[in-house]
Amino acid sequence: MLRSRSKLFMLLMVLVLALSACGGAATPAAEEAPAAVEAPATAEEAPAEESVVLEGVPAIFTSDEPLKVAVIRNLPSDDHTKQFLDGARTEGESFGMIVDTFIADNDDAKFQELVAQAITKGYDGLIISHGKADYSYDMLKPAIDAGIQVVTFDTVIEKDGETLPTITTTFQDDFALAELSVGEIAALTDSTEKVIKLWWGPGVPPLDRRETVYAPMEAAGEIETVEVIGPTNFQDVQGDIAAKVGAVLAKYPEGTVDAIWGSWDEMAKGAYTALKDAGRTDIMLISIDISNQDMNLMREEGSVWLSTAAVDPGLIGIVNMRLLAMQLAGEDTPDNYDLEARLVKATDLTADTNMLNLGDVVEGWGVSSAFNQEWMNTLRVANGGEASEVDSNASAMPAEEVAEENDAVVIPEVFTSGEQMKIAVIRNLPSDDHTKQFLDGARTEGESFGMIVDTFIADNDDAKFQELVAQAITKGYDGLIISHGKADYSYDMLKPAIDAGIQVVTFDTVIEKDGETLPTITTTFQDDFALAELSVGEIAALTDSTEKVIKLWWGPGVPPLDRRETVYAPMEAAGEIETVEVIGPTNFQDVQGDIAAKVGAVLAKYPEGTVDAIWGSWDEMAKGAYTALKDAGRTDIMLISIDISNQDMNLMREEGSVWLSTAAVDPGLIGIVNMRLLAMQLAGEDTPDNYDLEARLVKATDLTADTNMLNLGDVVEGWGESDAFNQAWMDALREMNAE
Repeated sequence: MLRSRSKLFMLLMVLVLALSACGGAATPAAEEAPAAVEAPATAEEAPAEESVVLEGVPAIFTSDEPLKVAVIRNLPSDDHTKQFLDGARTEGESFGMIVDTFIADNDDAKFQELVAQAITKGYDGLIISHGKADYSYDMLKPAIDAGIQVVTFDTVIEKDGETLPTITTTFQDDFALAELSVGEIAALTDSTEKVIKLWWGPGVPPLDRRETVYAPMEAAGEIETVEVIGPTNFQDVQGDIAAKVGAVLAKYPEGTVDAIWGSWDEMAKGAYTALKDAGRTDIMLISIDISNQDMNLMREEGSVWLSTAAVDPGLIGIVNMRLLAMQLAGEDTPDNYDLEARLVKATDLTADTNMLNLGDVVEGWGVSSAFNQEWMNTLRVANGGEASEVDSNASAMPAEEVAEENDAVVIPEVFTSGEQMKIAVIRNLPSDDHTKQFLDGARTEGESFGMIVDTFIADNDDAKFQELVAQAITKGYDGLIISHGKADYSYDMLKPAIDAGIQVVTFDTVIEKDGETLPTITTTFQDDFALAELSVGEIAALTDSTEKVIKLWWGPGVPPLDRRETVYAPMEAAGEIETVEVIGPTNFQDVQGDIAAKVGAVLAKYPEGTVDAIWGSWDEMAKGAYTALKDAGRTDIMLISIDISNQDMNLMREEGSVWLSTAAVDPGLIGIVNMRLLAMQLAGEDTPDNYDLEARLVKATDLTADTNMLNLGDVVEGWGESDAFNQAWMDALREMNAE
C-alpha cells in the first residue's frame, strides 16, 4: 500500500514540452488497428540546453518511447461508456501516454478478441471494463504472463480458486448505489412499493451486486416486484426497453405500480420514453448511473424521473488510469478499490447542470485525489496541463529515497503527547473464534501504538450493541472500531460519535439513511463476493450435474451474508446448484448447537445421493453442520464454508472428514488493518471511504498436522500478510513502545 510522506515536492522547472500530445481514437471494431500516432520529439531532436529534468518522475515516463495503453470496454457506446473512456484517455495523455480505446458492445467473443489483439500488439498496459467471470481469468492471464500491467473495472477474475494477484480490480460501490436508489423507492409511501424492475443477469458483476441489496428489501416486504424486464438488443438498449415496458404498462392500471427501478440508466431512459408515450405520470422512475441525457429528461416538465444514484463515469476512468500508471512505475497498488456513490435528485438540478458542473449541486461529485501522486502532477505540468490535489497517502518521493526518509520519520504528535488514547472495539457477533481473533488483532495492533484498547461483544443483540456504542461515546473514547452494525440503525447509532469528534472505522457495517452517509467514516469489508465465489465454486465443481445443497444462511439484513447471497443466487438461477433446505440460527448464544440440532433433524429426509453438499455461509454454522453429519454417519455429503479458525482446521483434518474447504480472510488481519486505519484518522491523515480485504481458499488437503492460524501462511500463499495502511511512523511507534 502507499505510504504518506511529509516531504513536500518542489517543481524545479515548468518548461512545457509535449511528451505526447495525441492519443488513439475510440475504435469499436476488433479488426481495426489503432490510428497512427506521431511520436514525440526525441532528445536528439531538441537542443540539449532545453532538456527538462522531471524530478521525481519514474524513468519509464521520461524515456523517448511513449507508453501505449489500451482501454477495452465490454458495454455499448452509451454516454456512460463515452465518459469513462474520455476520463481514462485524457488522464493517460496528461501523463504523456498513447491511449487507444475500444468498445465491444457487450459481445463477449469480440471483447475477448480485442483483448487478445492488444496483448499481441504489445501494449504496455490494459484497462479492462466489464469482463465476465466465466472467461476473464483465461483472457487476462496471457497479459500477466507477457509482463503487461492490467487494471480492471467491474470485472471478476477467478478460476478454480485462483486469481491474478498483480491486477488491481476497481468497482463502483454497487451496494451504496443500490441502497441509495432502492431506498428512494421504499420511501415513496408507507406501504410496500410495487416495482417494475429493469435488470438482467446473473453474470453481470455490477448488476449482480446491486441485486444483493434489492433482494433483501424485497424479502423484507419493503418492495414487491411485478415485472422484471431486461435488454436483448444491446445495439439499441433504450429502444428495446422502451418497447418492452410500453408493452406491459397496459396490464397495470393507475395505482397498481408505484415505481420503475432502472438498475442501469441506459434501461431507465427507455422506460422514461415508454412512460411519457403512455402518459403515465403515476409511476415514478429511479435509477443508477447518470449522463447529460438523463439530466435533461429529469428536468423535463412533469418528469417522473425523480433521482439516480451514480459515480462520475469520467472519474472512474481517471482513477483507473492513475492506478495503471502507478503499476507501470513499479509502485504498489491495492488489490481492489471501490469508488464512492452519490445520490442525484431531480430537485438538485439547475437549468444548466451538466456532467462537467454537477459538483456544484451534488457535494463531492467528480472529486477524488485517490492515487494521484506528486510525480503525476509533474508530468501534467510538463505536458501543458495543471496540477491537482495529491492523495494524502501518496509517496512524495521516488521509491529509492523512501528508505533514507524512514530514518527521519516523524511520529504524529497525538501519539507522543503523553496522554494515552483510548479505543473501543465493539462487535455485534457471538464470542466465536472469528470474533476472538478479530478482537485480538485490533487490540495487539492498537497496543503496539501505545493506545488503550477495550473490546466489547454484543452477541448479535442489536439493542445491547447500540447501548454499548452509546456508552462508548458518552465515556469519551478517542476512537471506535465498530463491527457488524445493521443498516436500519447504524447511521443514527454512529452520528453522535462523529458529532462528538470521535474517529470511527467500521467492519461489515452499512451506514446510510435517506440517501445520506457519514463520509468521515472508513468502512471495511471482507471481499464477500470472492469468498462466495471461491466456496460456492467448490460446490459447483463437485460433479458435472446440478449440485443439491443444504444452505446455512440467515437474513436479509446481515451485510456480509447478503453480499455472499448475490453470488449464490445467480449460480442457483443458472442451474449450477439447487437448494433443498435453508437453515439459519435462532440461538446466538450457541450457534453450533442450534445448527447441529436443526441439520440433524432434516438429514433423515434426504437419503444417500439426494444431497451433495452443505454450504456454510459462516463457519460457526458449518461447525454445527459438521457435528450433525458426523453423528449421523453421513459421509456422502460434503461441507464447504466461509471463514476459518483453529477449530475448523482440526475438524477438516479429522479422519474421514467431509469438510473439504473454506474461503476466508485472516480475522486477526481484519482487526489489524482496521486499527491502522483508525490510527491514521487519529493522526489527521486521509483514509479511503472503503476497503475490501482479499479472500483466500483453504483446502483440507493443504493442511499439515501442525497448521494453525499463526502459520497458515506457510501452506496458503498470501495468508495473513498485508502492509495495507502501514505507515513508516507506525513502524517507528512500534519500535518505541517495544523498548
